[in-house]
Amino acid sequence: MWVNKDNIKLNHIVPQLNWAITKVVIIVVVIISHQFGG
Repeated sequence: MWVNKDNIKLNHIVPQLNWAITKVVIIVVVIISHQFGG
């Protein structure tokens, strides 16, 4: 039971971390492209 609960928590946390990392990468790429483009 405990392992299942921990796995459920991880399954909810990991997608949030992946999305947060994805947003950070997109923001950094946009900033860099604007700096080189400008």
